Amino acid sequence: MMRRFIFHGLFDPSTSIFQLKVINSVLSCSAKQRFQIIICYITLAYTVTRYTCLQCYACSGGAECGISFSPDSKSTTQVGSNGDGFFDSCSISVSQDGLTTRSLVHSYECRSSERQFCCNDNFCNSLPSPPLPAFTTLKCVITQCLTGDRNCASKFYVASLSSATESCLGVTTLVTDIGYYSYKKGCSPGKFVLRAGSYPLVGDSFCCNSPQCNRQDIPRQLAIKCFACDSRVTGMKGCSTLNTSSLYMYDSGSSISSEACAMIIGFPGQDPSTNISYPAFTIRTLIADCENQSGNNVSYGGANFQGRIKCCWTNHCNNESEFLQSYLNEAWLHLLIIETCENFH
Repeated sequence: MMRRFIFHGLFDPSTSIFQLKVINSVLSCSAKQRFQIIICYITLAYTVTRYTCLQCYACSGGAECGISFSPDSKSTTQVGSNGDGFFDSCSISVSQDGLTTRSLVHSYECRSSERQFCCNDNFCNSLPSPPLPAFTTLKCVITQCLTGDRNCASKFYVASLSSATESCLGVTTLVTDIGYYSYKKGCSPGKFVLRAGSYPLVGDSFCCNSPQCNRQDIPRQLAIKCFACDSRVTGMKGCSTLNTSSLYMYDSGSSISSEACAMIIGFPGQDPSTNISYPAFTIRTLIADCENQSGNNVSYGGANFQGRIKCCWTNHCNNESEFLQSYLNEAWLHLLIIETCENFH
């Protein structure tokens, strides 16, 4: 099946080679060690991050699939990924003619833009339209292969991220020498469970936040922890005013000591390609080579907008609600001045 070849053709862990690696590794252990391995896997299965089947909404055309999307519409169906969904994404795509399509796609087919949004949570493609401004340069490598393969680095796809809460991810399994590279929302270095065929695999993971930074292995360490949220996707509540218990607030981590926590405030603006206006937004995230910015040409993720970026380099330092509120007040004042001037003219 072509779909399975695309996902696992690089290295299919359900093949006899993989099975022999697992069996030989376990059989080489003593009875006590085998028992400890079984207990370890059961414990980890309930305590560490894992991937499961991804489910998405699917529809095409019509108001109920577009700006007035309704999950309860008769034209809306639900689709699920084959296997663990590691290389899948939910998508919202809008054509030049304004036709909206919601579907399950391969992650490497996504092109984050003002016309396409992709995400990796169940039924996350329920937004009315792709959020603006669009982040176009946040990209990660997605692949799986033997880590000892010299050609591993040349066997990969590139996926575009659509949310500032996502980071590039790399996982090396413990029992075998298989490497998985993708991206994850709320990524944090640590133990990671994957399912390969009928086998659970436990590995060590790293996270990073520059374009294709997971193309090469990075030390499996936790260098900094930051809050992560993106109000373009989930709304201001819990993000503009910090709420650590919010479902949309993530405790993200990076394996690179030079990466920083950041707070981003965007003023209301208009997308230059579609002429669609967007409201003020708040983002908390991690940024590589972060620099403080302020003014009419702030840049992040390939998007240019009016606003500010503040960087800091200690754990969870992007927690200043007062700092964000002052910027939001400035954003609304900025909008009020524009409206007043337009009405005056």
